[in-house]
Amino acid sequence: MAYQSQAWLALGCQLSVDDGNGNYLPILELKVINGPDEKAATVEVTNQNSQNRRREYIAGLIDPGSLAFPAANYIPDDPSQDGFTGFYAVFNSGQKRNYNLSLPNVHHTQIQLSGIAVSHSKVFDFSREANFGGEVKITGPVSVS
Repeated sequence: MAYQSQAWLALGCQLSVDDGNGNYLPILELKVINGPDEKAATVEVTNQNSQNRRREYIAGLIDPGSLAFPAANYIPDDPSQDGFTGFYAVFNSGQKRNYNLSLPNVHHTQIQLSGIAVSHSKVFDFSREANFGGEVKITGPVSVS
């Protein structure tokens, strides 16, 4: 029997942000979601007993990285994007919030994380749709279930 790929289309991924009261609000019309992009530091532990002139390393602390959405259709009066309840309000508050990324794969994987919004950008290309983007610096562990 021939092998069949287990790849799945990312269409339908949904990023939601906690409003601070445990209610998750989906951020509408995201086009791309990057991350989380975790990375472990390396700690050099080379010493006089290291073999064959080779440096030695151990795993260091993990930087949980960030989660970014560089392009989304900008809807300034939408509650998920506006400055009153949406991502722009979260950015302006400077408060840590919980986020949930729901994946449309077979197992309906959920990625949960906490972080602070560190960027919010708008792009107005007169020959294209209005866009906005954002980035969340993750703080603490990332959970995948």
